Parts: sequence; C-alpha cells; structure tokens
Amino acid sequence: MIRLAAVMISLSTTSVWSQETPDWPPPPGPICGDIESSIPQDNRYHESEITRESYEWALETFRETLPIWIAARAARGGEALGGETQMAWHNALLSIDLYVLRLEFLSASDSESEEARSRFCEALGERVIWD
Repeated sequence: MIRLAAVMISLSTTSVWSQETPDWPPPPGPICGDIESSIPQDNRYHESEITRESYEWALETFRETLPIWIAARAARGGEALGGETQMAWHNALLSIDLYVLRLEFLSASDSESEEARSRFCEALGERVIWD
C-alpha cells in the first residue's frame, strides 16, 4: 500500500518537480538539439529523460502498478481504468515508445540514420505527457 501511494505521488508530481529544478529545461539533447514544438517543454519528455531507467520504470508500471490499481478499482466497484490509471498507462506507454525510437536511431545503419533520427525527434516534440 505504501509503494502504491509512492507511485501515485511520483506520477502526479513529475512535472512539478521538473519546473522547480533550477536547470529546467535541460540543454538541447545530443540527437535532436532544440526541438520546435507547440507543446510546452513541461508537458513532453526531454531527450535526456529517455533512458534505460525510464524504460524499466514503464515496464514495472505495466507489470506491477497498473494491475494493482485496476484490481483495486474493480474491487471497489469503480471503473477499471480511472483517471490516474489512464494517465499512468499513457505515460508508461509513451516512455516505452520513445525509448524504442531512441534505440532504433542508435542502431540504425548510415542509410537509415536520418529517418530514424527524424522519427525520434518528431515524437519528442509531438507527444504529450498526461499530467
């Protein structure tokens, strides 16, 4: 139960913490540089946040956290995919997707590199973190 509460707090305060960090937003990333986007930086992932750790967090969310939340809501007679569950689902899936796009770029052949970079950078600029 304590772990569940910690995960919920973590998910709900991610963008608040980033806004209070003195070095936010981080400098341009090494792959994409400055990204032009109509989405504010606080509502999308930065290149530096797409790491193995973020991927592992997302997998843990799918494997452990979301099943617990869904079962708990169902046991209380609530809708299985409530607002917090939907946000966690979306953000975890987004993190996995961006990590895979990053890996595709890093493993791309020279002839595929620019297209893979473009897909990754466009995704960083267009995909919104639910908050």
